[in-house]
Amino acid sequence: MMVKNSKLVECFSRLGDHENLDDAMNSGMEEFVCTLYGRRKFTSVNKARRDIFDEKFDVKLREDLTHILAHVKGINPSSLLFHRAKLF
Repeated sequence: MMVKNSKLVECFSRLGDHENLDDAMNSGMEEFVCTLYGRRKFTSVNKARRDIFDEKFDVKLREDLTHILAHVKGINPSSLLFHRAKLF
């Protein structure tokens, strides 16, 4: 699996060269873990894990974080009014 991906070969060959990992090394390692999870189309471990979870538990509807944040931003002004009015 790794030999076929030159980016992974490069990442593993550079492992231990420096004290800190750079962004390219981090993304390469994350891509490797996604491949181990059987999710080659993903480059984010969190997204790969979410995909596995959704598949295992047959999740049909997902709340997108941007949707949730938009909702929170929409209700925030009303909440601010209530707090300032000391109605709580």
